[in-house]
Formats: sequence, structure tokens, C-alpha cells
Amino acid sequence: MARNVQILLFKSLISYINYWDKEVLKTLSTNNEYGSYIKTMRSGNAQRFKEGETPDNLEWYGFPVPTSNEDAMGRKEFLNMELYRRVYDELEPFLAQLEKVSIGVIPKEIIVPTELELGIFSFERAMMGMEGIPGLYSKKFDKYVSVEDGDPVLKDGKQTFTEDKKAIYTYNRSNNKEIPLGTELWLQQLEKDGQKQYGSSNKKSFLKKEKYKRPANAIRLFVLVGGNCNQDTYWAGLTAVIAAQFLQTKGYAVKITVGIGTGSNGATMNFQSPGKEPQLESGARYSLIDVKDYAETMDSLTLLYTVSDPSFFRVRIFEYFTAAMAKNKDALDRSLGHAETNKEFKDAFYGEVKKRNIEEEKDTLYYFLGGRDAQYSVEGCKKDLLRIICNAENTNKQMLKSLGYEFDIVENPDDFTVTVGGKEFNCIDLD
Repeated sequence: MARNVQILLFKSLISYINYWDKEVLKTLSTNNEYGSYIKTMRSGNAQRFKEGETPDNLEWYGFPVPTSNEDAMGRKEFLNMELYRRVYDELEPFLAQLEKVSIGVIPKEIIVPTELELGIFSFERAMMGMEGIPGLYSKKFDKYVSVEDGDPVLKDGKQTFTEDKKAIYTYNRSNNKEIPLGTELWLQQLEKDGQKQYGSSNKKSFLKKEKYKRPANAIRLFVLVGGNCNQDTYWAGLTAVIAAQFLQTKGYAVKITVGIGTGSNGATMNFQSPGKEPQLESGARYSLIDVKDYAETMDSLTLLYTVSDPSFFRVRIFEYFTAAMAKNKDALDRSLGHAETNKEFKDAFYGEVKKRNIEEEKDTLYYFLGGRDAQYSVEGCKKDLLRIICNAENTNKQMLKSLGYEFDIVENPDDFTVTVGGKEFNCIDLD
């Protein structure tokens, strides 16, 4: 049985906030348990904010801890750049390794075979299709002529051979004035100055350097933000921003879509159409928000606020989760459900694609980050970066090969090996 899933699509962070802010106001304007719960959360937050930057508050809200509900809701940018810089500094040597690997997987310039006589002649390529050049020999005139000098036809219109089984032809039309029409010609290997002549059946025997364009040039990163109460909420976001910055330097166009969602703890959600009697079931609700389009420059501070600021998730989004319960006539779940896994998020997305509720982009590589089973360390960031970057480069390399591009044979596979968490990974083998 298919899992119950609802996904709302938003073209920007502003449209997402405006939509749910209105739903929060609607919820607060009526005398119901949902509005009361939002007020309770605000009261609890205000009390904790007065305590300042305690270890519990720093873990729950991040740094700097908001001074009030108004401060938390009024934020528009990520304020903990010290965290970002620390993580980036730890990852910098690893990113330098990935830069070398990336150049090795797909060099900046590719040697492209061409049948045009441009560039450098490749003897090795020509030898791959080496064969004797056919010619016509006239014993009477002791001359070799090319088969291209006229239209050779079988002598007397039938197959006739010399004693050593060489086919005998005559010219029906000739561009060679030295050999009259009707002259008997033997088909054998062409010779010039006593040397047998060879040619290559491989037309693409010339090589030229060419700047390549990746066939799959667009990458879309989906980042499921948040986490359960005992989890950090910033790792997936930091990884996504760093991955996007790296990929853009490699010539990729990167789009980032934020996923914000919660799964039900038991049968608490109503998925019936408006006007129908509510029926409580299990399932999940998501909002997908496009926070960076392919052609847009990256506003890292705003982006990091959305994907990595715990106060964004545990103040603003908690209110939105409660407003969603009221809007959909769900049972009030004071635990606000649970954070979904990366696989649950991915399956939910592709489930809606299959139903054609979401259009899948062609020639675009999709990668999913975050979820309650996400990576929660610098080593975890490395694993995600390795997975995304190596997969993207290898995918493009295979596509370029299918288009006729050729790459140098890897003589030293160790050049493509990086170490993560004490384990070695070879980028060429990561798909």
C-alpha cells in the first residue's frame, strides 16, 4: 500500500514564509487547541531565551541564541559564520584532494579524435585500422595506378584471375592518360617506388584539444533540514552550500531545493480531500522550497540561515508544523511528529514524480542530503561531498565517452583515492 504523502511546492523562501505566516495567524485567530499550542511554544521559548546562552540553549537554538521570539522570527541571515568557517577550514584539504581527483576524472581539456586533418596526427590511432591500400597493376606498362583513377570493371564482365589468383580488371572510364581503356589490370596492393602502401580504415586519425562541456551540466541538491530533538540541524546544510560552491567552480549549474517536513507518530494525519470527513492515518507532509535557481548567484548567508540555523527550524518551523495540523484537520501532536529519513524523503519525492504531481527535470543530476539518518560530523560531510562530486564527474565522463570522447588510461589508480574516516575510497569506482 502506498504511503500517504503531501508535498507543497514553493518557488522561493519568501513565498513559503508568507504562506505559512498567514496560516499561523489564522490558527491564532480562532479559539482552538492548535492556536493554544503555538502560544504555549512561544511562552516556553521566551522563558528559555531569558536564560541566555546555556549549553542546552546553544544546542537547541544554535549560536547566537535569540533574545526573544521577535528576534528569532526577524532573522533573515545565518549569524554563526564562525561555525561555517571552522567546518570549511577542516574540509579545505579534502576539497583540494577532490579538485585533483576531479581534474583526473575529467581533464579540463579533452583530446578529441577527428577525421578532419586538423591538430596532431595520431600514428597509434591510425595503426588501429591499418590495412593495405588496393591498387591496379598493368604488366604491359609496368605501372601501378590507383583504383580511384577510373572505374575499373571485371575483364569481359566476369571474374578472371591470374595464375597467382589476382583479379583481372580493365578500365571502363579512366582519368589516367598513361593507361588506355581496355588495358588489362591486376588488382593487388598498391606500390610506390617498390614500397607497398598502407592506409588506415580509422578515419579519425587526427587528434585535437577541445574544451569539453559536460552533457549533464545541471545539478539539483535537495536538502531535508531539521532533525529530532537530540540532533544537530546544520550539517546537511553546510555540506550542501560547500558542495554547491565547489561544483560551480567545475562548471556546473546548481539549484538548491530545501525540504521541510515531518512524519506522523501513529495515525494522526488527515489526507482526505476538503469537505470530506477527516480520517486519521499515518504519513508525512513536506514543503519543497527552491532557494537557489541554476542561474542565480549564491546568497550564502540567507541560504545557510534556511538550511543550517537551528532557530529557524525550532522556532519558525515548529509554528508552521502546528498550523499545518490545524489547516489539514490533523490530530494535535504535541511532539510535532518525527524527522524523516533521507530515503523516506527521496521516496516521497519520486512518488509524487511518478504521479506527475512534480515534474522531473531532464538531463539533471539529483542528490539528496539531510534527514534524521544524515551525516553529523566533518567526516560525514566528506562522505557526502565524495558521493556527490565523484558521481557527477563519473556520470559525465561516461556520457562523454558515449559521444566519442577519449580519455587517457589511468596508470595510477591511487591518484583517485581519498581517505574518509580511516577508509580509502576510489573516486573512479563511486557511482
